[in-house]
Parts: sequence; C-alpha cells; structure tokens
Amino acid sequence: MLIRERVDTDLPRLEEILHTTYERDGYPFRAESVSAGWLVRHGDLAWVLVVDGVVVGHVALHLSVDGGPSGEGSSGDGAEIVRYFVAPEARGTGGASLLLQRALAEAYERAGDAWLVVMPHNTRAVAAYARAGLVPDGETSWTDVEGVEHPLLRFRASGSRAPSIPAPARPRQVAGATSRDSDSGV
Repeated sequence: MLIRERVDTDLPRLEEILHTTYERDGYPFRAESVSAGWLVRHGDLAWVLVVDGVVVGHVALHLSVDGGPSGEGSSGDGAEIVRYFVAPEARGTGGASLLLQRALAEAYERAGDAWLVVMPHNTRAVAAYARAGLVPDGETSWTDVEGVEHPLLRFRASGSRAPSIPAPARPRQVAGATSRDSDSGV
C-alpha cells in the first residue's frame, strides 16, 4: 500500500470510482459532481491510495481561507477533509485509515484543526471516524438544486497531533481493482 500525492493521470481512474460510488451510495451528493473536475479544486491538497499499482482511494484537504466557509457543512475554520472515498476491494485493509491519517497530519501541520462532514446513512464511515478519534461536532445540511435539504453530520479532530487510527483486526489481501467494483466509504 502506498499513499502519494494525486497527479492528473490519476483522475480517469478516480472518475470511474466516483461513477459507481454515486450509483451505489449517492456519493458525491450531486450527479453533476461525478467527474474528475469535481475532484480538483484550486488550492486543495490531495492524495491517493495505491495498491499493486492501482489507484483505489482518494482524500483531499481544503484549507479555509480568511475564516470563511470552505464547503458544504462548513464550520469556517481549520482544514476540511473532502472527497474521501475508497473502493470496496480496498476496504478492511487499513488503506482508508492511512488516507485519513495523511490528511489529518497535514491539517494539523497547516491549520491545527481538521473536520469533515458525512451523510448520516453512511454508518460505516461514521463508525470509522469515531474509531479514528474524531468527535461529533453537530449537524448541518446542504440543499440540492430542487430545494431538498439533506442532513449531514460533522466530525472534528482538534489538538496538536492527529488522533491515532487503529489498524484493522485482520488485514486482507486486496484483489485486483476494477472500475466496476469501485465505491466510496471507508
């Protein structure tokens, strides 16, 4: 397993993962966000998880500028962990935890604080964030183009260092990654 900075040549594979993720889990929130362009936001830092030469996960970090909101569910301070997803064949291997650890470490170094939002129905992610030491920090929402409000849970990690993220109980070997098996979550 390798965590490295995202490069432009990763974007087609990441877009494949997003297509299945959206169909299966409704992530990202908007259908029009299922694109490589959605992953690239000026100023964001981003990393990928690579297993056996295949990109299987992604995380980005958006630093809040001038204390203003940095995205949906924004608390307006610190660094927001965004665009975080791992293909299902890479889950349970510790890779998602490594991605989160990388983003948290950078957030602490640059902003001293980190937070993220998650859809309440994504119970796997909610449990993973709790195991990682992130704490619930309220609820927020976003409103889609049809005016429907969608709830989000906010998690925060504060302090001088990133929380410890436990390794999975039984790591498993990742089978060959395919775009058809991709999905979001941790």
